[in-house]
Amino acid sequence: MAMSESITQSLLHLEERLLMPSVRRSSSELSQLLAEDFREIGRDGHLYTREEIISILADEVPTGRSLIIDEFEISELAPGLVLVTYRLTSGAGYSRRSSIWRREESGWRMVFHQGTSAG
Repeated sequence: MAMSESITQSLLHLEERLLMPSVRRSSSELSQLLAEDFREIGRDGHLYTREEIISILADEVPTGRSLIIDEFEISELAPGLVLVTYRLTSGAGYSRRSSIWRREESGWRMVFHQGTSAG
């Protein structure tokens, strides 16, 4: 099922926000964007919880590299549940990213994320 352009733009905006250093270092903003049951598989293959990711990102040092999202696609998995995939390019190469977003009363919240280095 094709998703509306407004949902695509909303989710692209949310993914872009999660790349912003000011958002990544803000536990309150991350708590709003990441669902209570959020999980992430990191580059190292480790499964991280929401609390672990919020703690790790609080101490992250920005690289200053510009980040470019392209090949952005979304697919509806179920009503109110969407898979987002894209390529993220930085000065260090690129990675393939996937996220699952769930529509909750407060808005879209990420429930899963994985990034895989690809070049």
